[in-house]
Amino acid sequence: MPVRAVVLPATPLLVPGAAGVAPVLGATRDLVAGALAELLDDLLGDRAPGVAGGRDPDLLVLAPAGRDGARGPGSTRTGGLRTGRLRPSLAGAGIDDRWLPAVGRSPALRGTGPRAQVPASVALLCLAASLEARGGARMLEPGEVVEVPARPAPADRQVVLERVARADAVVAAAGEDDAVATVLEDAARRAGWVRDVRSAAQGHEHLPDRYDVTVWSTGDRG
Repeated sequence: MPVRAVVLPATPLLVPGAAGVAPVLGATRDLVAGALAELLDDLLGDRAPGVAGGRDPDLLVLAPAGRDGARGPGSTRTGGLRTGRLRPSLAGAGIDDRWLPAVGRSPALRGTGPRAQVPASVALLCLAASLEARGGARMLEPGEVVEVPARPAPADRQVVLERVARADAVVAAAGEDDAVATVLEDAARRAGWVRDVRSAAQGHEHLPDRYDVTVWSTGDRG
């Protein structure tokens, strides 16, 4: 079944360089990379990202708003939502962007535009790594980012549902019970998507016992 959405844990530890050289969350990173590879295979087929001929797909990044919520700089406020084409940064988690190899390799990820908050940045950086792994002529520019407050108003929730329905694919960073997860579940029910939860256990005493990656798929490959 073609993959329509991937929901990954909103932890900066998924990003290479975020924990220095320490090997953390290796199994979870592998799950995320595998799920995003499936999504991009279904979305792009044999086409490398960013090649001429045909439009780039509409990739939506969905994430919970951080402490600054919709008040973050350089973006558009739609009701209680923060939206825009944002560049990733883990500065909000106390991690200097110069320590992130993906940012250093990609001019598109550096730039001077408005920064996404940490959860959306995790999704953007994981997506960028998967796009880079496809070996295209250039990395696909990140699509629109929507950052959702913890308690979205009904009108904001409807805006997100409609935006998810229009997107070709969604990459989301979410916790277990935050608004992003519940809104995406609502969108999946409406569209008839099928959920596949993939889990990776880990034994670090200061981290959760496991991390889940959720893959939403729909339809038949034939």
